[in-house]
Amino acid sequence: MRITQSDYENWWNLPVGLEVKAMLNERREKIAHGLGTGEGLFVVQTHGELVGRYREITDLLNMTYQELMGEQ
Repeated sequence: MRITQSDYENWWNLPVGLEVKAMLNERREKIAHGLGTGEGLFVVQTHGELVGRYREITDLLNMTYQELMGEQ
């Protein structure tokens, strides 16, 4: 399926997009708080998973149209 750049740029402003963005930001903040308070600090696998989840959510929130379409 091919979407337009305009579709992509505007979808965050639709009710579903706003809800998804809020949920992703909430999850990212929860993970950041956990990392900041030492959650998983002494368990390398847990710490690595938290960092990976934080980075993936950040990547999703910052994804460009070109990245979505595999052009970058």
